[in-house]
Amino acid sequence: ALPISVSLYDTNVSKVQVLVDSLRVRTGPGVDEYTQVGSVKKGDVLETLQVRDGWAYVVTGEKDGWVCLNQDGEIYAKAV
Repeated sequence: ALPISVSLYDTNVSKVQVLVDSLRVRTGPGVDEYTQVGSVKKGDVLETLQVRDGWAYVVTGEKDGWVCLNQDGEIYAKAV
């Protein structure tokens, strides 16, 4: 098994709540290299399967994928 850094994979996060009006759901944890597959809206609480480098893999009920939790001091979603 590969060693897993706690800072990269926070296994304690099981749900996140969206704090911005609209948040893109992407095919991977990045903006430029991954395409948008859907979006979620403010107030949505999503089941989170994995967290990596400020991104969370979420189950949306439509298209599962990655959402950005925070960037440049802006917080888009938080653990609940």
